[in-house]
Formats: sequence, structure tokens, C-alpha cells
Amino acid sequence: MVELALTHRPGNGVIITAAVVVAGLLMLSCLLLARPGSHPTAASAATVQVNRGFTLGSVKANDGKTLQVQDALGAVSTIHTTADTEVLVLLATRVTDIPKGAWIMVHGNRETDGSITANLIMGIETGPGGK
Repeated sequence: MVELALTHRPGNGVIITAAVVVAGLLMLSCLLLARPGSHPTAASAATVQVNRGFTLGSVKANDGKTLQVQDALGAVSTIHTTADTEVLVLLATRVTDIPKGAWIMVHGNRETDGSITANLIMGIETGPGGK
């Protein structure tokens, strides 16, 4: 009989949880983005310049309209929101409800200054107060 010794390394649970969340968010975004009417028609696509922006990370600041999101490599992205930004974050239905520390994925339009104007924010809350 062969026994496998599993050792617990601090942080393994966080990495596994993050990977599961990312996979779930990507599947959900594919479903949401595949909705009828969510893509421009061929006629309008010819006149629309698309510059997509995407980031995944932890919320470092939220003033209710603009988020600062830090990715796994430490880069911080500025995320602008509008009244049309769709929020699908566990226990948050509005941008103002997204707590510091929440793990989110943002999909939107990249601006010339490098920031992203969000069309969709999805994610999970990490606990009370984002701790």
C-alpha cells in the first residue's frame, strides 16, 4: 500500500480558491457575453473602434465610482464605472457595495491613459470588510 504525504503550505488554499474563482468567472463571462444583442451588428462594427480592457485582481480602493485593482503581479489598474456598469459580485449589486479586498474581474474599454471603463465587474467578496 502506498501512502501519499500531503503537506500544508500556507497560501495553497488561497491559490486553489483563486484558480477556481477565475475559472468560474471566465465561464460566467463567456455566458454573459454570448447573450443575444450583446455584440454589435456587422454594419455598426465597421464604424466602432474596439479597444478591450481586462483585469483580474484585488480591490485596493473604491470611492464609489473609481476602483483601484491590484493584479497578482502587483500592477495597479484604475477602473472607471458608469451607470451602465453591470456588477455581479457576491453580496454586492452596486459599485459602492464592492469592499476593499474583494477579488474581481473587470471587462470593459481600455482608455488612452491605460485605465479601463468597466462594462462588467464580476467577483467574490473575501469576507467582512474584505479581510
